[in-house]
Amino acid sequence: MSEERLSLRIKDLSLEQRQIFLIEYNERKRSYGIYLILLFVFGLFGVHRFYFKKYATALLMAILSISWVFFVVAFLWVCIDLFRASTLVNKYNEKLFEEVMLLVKTTSKDN
Repeated sequence: MSEERLSLRIKDLSLEQRQIFLIEYNERKRSYGIYLILLFVFGLFGVHRFYFKKYATALLMAILSISWVFFVVAFLWVCIDLFRASTLVNKYNEKLFEEVMLLVKTTSKDN
């Protein structure tokens, strides 16, 4: 998510809420660069999917990559993930944005 969009979407929060939001969001958001590094270096073993907490598909990729028969399937899966990299990172960060926004709004109401 771009800085401009982020600023527009959090403008209704109080200063304290914004600070809490930015700290939490920045600690938990995923990086496109790190995703690509994981994909290129450990992609066949599904490590890039662990990065997005997609444990089931990560384990499936790891199991597929062990067998030579299914190695091709795992390789094709990595190629598809490569083309979808930007979308996957943005989708994860958008979902994270909503989760953190909800967290900040509900915890500030409790105080």
